[in-house]
Amino acid sequence: MEKRSKGYMDLLSRHLHILFSIALAIYAFSWHPLPPAYHGAEGALVALFLLSLCLRQGRPLRTNPAFLLCMALLVYLAASLFYHRAVLPEAYDVSVRFSRYYLKPLLILIVAYGLALARPGFAWLFLPIAFCGLLVQLALTVNGPLIDQILQGYRPSFGFTNAQHSGVAFGTALLALVIFAPRVLHTQKPQRYAYVVLLACAIVISAACVLVTQVRAVWLGLALALPIGFVLSLVYRDRSRKPSLKGVYLPIAALLAVIGVTTALLLTTGIEGHMEKRLSATDNQIEALQQAFALEDVKNTSTAVRVASWSAAIDWFSQRPILGWGPGTTPQLIENAPYFDDWFKNQFGHLHNSYLEAAVSLGTLGLLLLLGLVAYLGWATIQAYRSGAMPRDAFIFAWTFFIFWMVVNCFESYIMFNSGHVITACVGGFIYHFYLKTGVKDHAHKPGTRATG
Repeated sequence: MEKRSKGYMDLLSRHLHILFSIALAIYAFSWHPLPPAYHGAEGALVALFLLSLCLRQGRPLRTNPAFLLCMALLVYLAASLFYHRAVLPEAYDVSVRFSRYYLKPLLILIVAYGLALARPGFAWLFLPIAFCGLLVQLALTVNGPLIDQILQGYRPSFGFTNAQHSGVAFGTALLALVIFAPRVLHTQKPQRYAYVVLLACAIVISAACVLVTQVRAVWLGLALALPIGFVLSLVYRDRSRKPSLKGVYLPIAALLAVIGVTTALLLTTGIEGHMEKRLSATDNQIEALQQAFALEDVKNTSTAVRVASWSAAIDWFSQRPILGWGPGTTPQLIENAPYFDDWFKNQFGHLHNSYLEAAVSLGTLGLLLLLGLVAYLGWATIQAYRSGAMPRDAFIFAWTFFIFWMVVNCFESYIMFNSGHVITACVGGFIYHFYLKTGVKDHAHKPGTRATG
């Protein structure tokens, strides 16, 4: 019986990469089009990861810094649950469900491990699979009436929680498409022309969705991230190839293409007036914003709501700066706040800022654990590129995404929503797998060489 059990474990160990690949593909693709499949795939990934910890090839995970940081966060959240239930007033209660949201960064490691274990080509299909899921979601929600509404200035959600979340999803896609565009031109001629057409269509669709969702935080994030990406493309040149359109000048061409697509969409759809109104919505509102920050009179505008939320968050954090109020208490804090009216309390249960959300809920100690994980992933990205395990374009994408994600999380609590969980898991896992795969699969890279993927 023991021999048979060992045989099953050996068989499972040999085919673990196949199981991970299937679960990862379903997870990335079905996030919005097929929620039951998405939840099932997420559970399967966690189960496979826990199983891997018991197998020989999963032993390095036990001492992985990202894993240890997540385990420290788990212990902190468990201790926080008991502590806050003992000390908080009766009107407040911490939530196990909200506590799980703060453990979602563990999915970055799980996805990275699955990609590192899979065959090399699968990792480069992973993000396109996720984008195909977005396209299916788009096809399921776009129709004639919705297009008419968009032309009149309506901000579509495309089936997401709201336009903020659909905008950030397509903004991430646009960022990846532009940064990885040179890779398309490096393919063989028979497939190259088809790929170029598909890439152009994908950029047009993503740019259009970013445009019509009218998320100013996404525009700002892209406006900061893309130019930095172009500068990095020029600084970190591929020394193995001579300067060419594909190597040095393509980022500039891609920038011009995005500008051209956006301009064409504005001129042909007639929504430039709505865009101008959206951009100028915060002009001449200095007094209203001062009142919102002082929590005296919160106007029904997105900017005033955010300023009021941040002001309240700073006050709540100052009351419990070390251990915070506990996960799930933000909606209760808003509900019990005397300076928010019924409209505000019925509309919002978060702080429109992931950093303040974590600070209020977890306190300084919990926030430092999350920031420690971010710092470690940044260090791992640099090490992966220096060792040659990470290609140049993936390195550039890693830092442009970091800038983009840092900006958009200043204006929305993506840390509390599936949009934030899935995007960080897919993109963060893809980036981190370059560092992880050497240890997982024992693939040695010669010093001084650069991987090309």
